[in-house]
Amino acid sequence: MLNLKNKLIYIFIFGSLLTVPAKAAGTVTEKLSGTASKTIDIAAEQKRIQNMFNGFLTTIGKSPKNYSIEVVESKDINAFATLGRRIIVNTELIKILDSESGLALVLAHELGHLERKHLIKSLISQNTSALIKHYVFKDNRIVSAISYAGGLHYSRETEKDADMFGIDLVNKLYCNVPGKLEFFEKMSKLENAGKLQEYFSTHPLSSSRLDYLSAEIKAKGCLL
Repeated sequence: MLNLKNKLIYIFIFGSLLTVPAKAAGTVTEKLSGTASKTIDIAAEQKRIQNMFNGFLTTIGKSPKNYSIEVVESKDINAFATLGRRIIVNTELIKILDSESGLALVLAHELGHLERKHLIKSLISQNTSALIKHYVFKDNRIVSAISYAGGLHYSRETEKDADMFGIDLVNKLYCNVPGKLEFFEKMSKLENAGKLQEYFSTHPLSSSRLDYLSAEIKAKGCLL
């Protein structure tokens, strides 16, 4: 029989394995017009994105050798940060974006997740909930509901935090380059949800993100 210490370790590890990496705006599998026939050179894109990413790190005073970013073949319109200071960028995301500043904002957003330590905080939050459920409460249904509501709020807050980190960085490096909001503009066309759906979503709606991001860009005197 497992003692208390071993149970705690087991729950932490199990919860960590179930953790989903943070995402730019959720995995979107719908196709946007014109992307099916578009091809990219993965090696060339890897070099281009690595150079962009290195520029971000230099700007915030960090060494590129401590981070990694990788372009991978995938039909999901997505990019995400994961443990080990690593960012994955799917080819389908690159295909739909015409503006370098639009891609830059997505990458800077994911860097924000790393710099704000959202992944580690999410692990701690999820596993703390698991421990409370396991050892304190008898009615797991109530705790599950509380944990779910708390998790949604936490995720939306971290997404906005990463957005603000990202737009601040992009405003510094791409202030006079238009197209910063291209990703969210295209995603908003795929979304057909109101405020009620946003409340039960782990990410803010793209329309909401466009509002506060465009306000931040204008406040800095930069081009949209």
